[in-house]
Amino acid sequence: MAVGGLISPGQQSNITLNLDPGSYVMSCFIPSANGHSHRSQGMVRPITVTERSPRETAPEEDVMITSSGHDITQEGKLGFGQQTVAFHVEKPPADSINPYSGMSLAQLTDPMDQQEDLRDFEPNPPSIPILGGALAIPPGDTAYVSVKLTVPGPYSLVFTNMEDQPKLREFVVK
Repeated sequence: MAVGGLISPGQQSNITLNLDPGSYVMSCFIPSANGHSHRSQGMVRPITVTERSPRETAPEEDVMITSSGHDITQEGKLGFGQQTVAFHVEKPPADSINPYSGMSLAQLTDPMDQQEDLRDFEPNPPSIPILGGALAIPPGDTAYVSVKLTVPGPYSLVFTNMEDQPKLREFVVK
């Protein structure tokens, strides 16, 4: 089951996930200034998912990104304004240890200096603005992340799994 990704303070993102009916917990594992996770300080909420409505449909995506093991393909481009990214995880190669993948969107102010920060993405959240994403997406699932890019300049899609260093795909919003 996919989970919502990291998001920096002051940012807003929406994620649409396909959840089976059942009980879930929404929590934050990011440490606060005192070194304790937000979860240990009460940032935990139960969620109950009931039966799906037959009218439910996936959001319409502006960009489709597909992860197939160690390869990532992208259809469409991210640009200025509100948009939805569909991140689909295909069945991984047979030698894959962890089939789950994740994707986050980061705003860059100095791409050269921030590449190392992004490569240490998990488990240490970077100091640069993270605008949203989805983590632990299992094979066969798609997560839809809606973000609003309002600042022209460089950004990076950060692709994570537990096997490899995060892969970065930089782009510029004009």
